[in-house]
Amino acid sequence: MTRGKAVRAGLGPTPRQLLIEATQGIRGLTQRALLSMLGTAIGSASIVALLSLGQGAAESSLRSFKALGSNIGIANLQSTVASPLPMQFDAVQAQSMVGLVEVAPMSLTSTKVRVRGKSADTSIIGLVESVSKIFHWPMAKGRFISDLDRRASYAVIGSEMAMTLGINAVGDGQVIEINNYLFTVIGILAPQTSNPLLPVSVNQSIIIPLAAMSRVEGMPDVSSLIFSSHDATDIVATSDRFKDYLATHYPSRTVNMQLPVQLLEGMRGQARNFSYLLAALGGISLLVSGIGIMNVMLMSISERRKEIGIRLSIGARQRDIRNLFFLEAVGLSAGGAIAGLVLGVAVTCAYSSLVGWPFTIPLTALAAGVLAPILTGIGFGLFPAVKAAKLQPLQILRDK
Repeated sequence: MTRGKAVRAGLGPTPRQLLIEATQGIRGLTQRALLSMLGTAIGSASIVALLSLGQGAAESSLRSFKALGSNIGIANLQSTVASPLPMQFDAVQAQSMVGLVEVAPMSLTSTKVRVRGKSADTSIIGLVESVSKIFHWPMAKGRFISDLDRRASYAVIGSEMAMTLGINAVGDGQVIEINNYLFTVIGILAPQTSNPLLPVSVNQSIIIPLAAMSRVEGMPDVSSLIFSSHDATDIVATSDRFKDYLATHYPSRTVNMQLPVQLLEGMRGQARNFSYLLAALGGISLLVSGIGIMNVMLMSISERRKEIGIRLSIGARQRDIRNLFFLEAVGLSAGGAIAGLVLGVAVTCAYSSLVGWPFTIPLTALAAGVLAPILTGIGFGLFPAVKAAKLQPLQILRDK
């Protein structure tokens, strides 16, 4: 009895034979198989390309934020009274009490400037020398303002504003009229990366010493404080201490802290959500291709009814028929997945080069591009395989 069961258990095709027959069956599908695999390949390529390009776009956006420095923060100050007095900020005291590496008060105003008959509306930024140690702004010509300049009528111009005013040199012969005061241009900034933390564009502004802002405005006020910590690990703690310090020493001001680290975390979260959305769009393509696989397999079963009947009548088991057609469906999806993987990587590489994004292929994109089509083939190929296995050989042979 035991021997009979063992012999019976050994009946039927081996896995290798099933794979060979499934491969032959796929080849016999010809154009329908190619079209089905093409649909799966497009779905797989969509997932790989969309996830990879979404990652590349996110990295490109995050790159500018990373360039700001993860140990930098800006405290924006707003008055809680109708007519505030100008804020007198003691940078040395704040550095010692809070533990700041650098801190630079900033004052802003907007006005019209004139140079040899040309005029332009621009932002005037009052700063101190320490801001150059925080942002490391490179100079195209000349130098940045120094603490030794203090109330001197010196100005540093952003790259775009210099082009607007036609200024391409620095020195005694280069002056700008600001509110009837003449400021000597001592430096022109190199083009700067856009900084979302600053309320104005440095490229389109003019920088003067903070103490000289009294010539542009009657009573200039500090609107922001730019500061830096020792490293990125303590920027949040430093920011909290600095906020408490400002609340204690300047109770008439409300403080809003902006940290690149927090902005980066928010952007990473948005990038993840964007990737999920793109993956869902690719999943829709796979859903359509899965319906195509099921349709191809049902047509194949209909055309091969006589073959199925003969197989069953000479001893093939229902599970042998089921496994055969199931492997054909999985084979179609696997072939499409491999082709889609290659196509998706190629599209990602080409588009990234075209728009200047970093070329990156996340492992999650590769895994999703391969597994999702195969799972689709399993899901949509199971029903036709079970249907083929349930066919009755006598009825099939009578029909034929």
